[in-house]
Amino acid sequence: MVRLRVAEGNIVLPVGRNPKTKPVGIRMGLRTKVNASIGTSTDIVDLDAEIRKAKAAEAAGADTLMELSVGGDLDKIRREVLAAVHLPVGNVPLYQAFCR
Repeated sequence: MVRLRVAEGNIVLPVGRNPKTKPVGIRMGLRTKVNASIGTSTDIVDLDAEIRKAKAAEAAGADTLMELSVGGDLDKIRREVLAAVHLPVGNVPLYQAFCR
């Protein structure tokens, strides 16, 4: 049933470059997806805190994570967060463009 709904485009399975990411199906008919959001600001850039928040979200059962930093070395922050969790991690590329 799931394969058919994926083939029809009724279930989405986000895939990234991180091979350790757990698969997550998104769409109607599946359980509720829990998305957690983390990120630095222009006032507070604390990479260790972002890693702790990402791990806490995973431990609490989040299905996906959005890394929404706008302060600090955004590429480094993203790499470190991706390495710290097994969740699919999304971001908003426009945020990085605005920061530059």
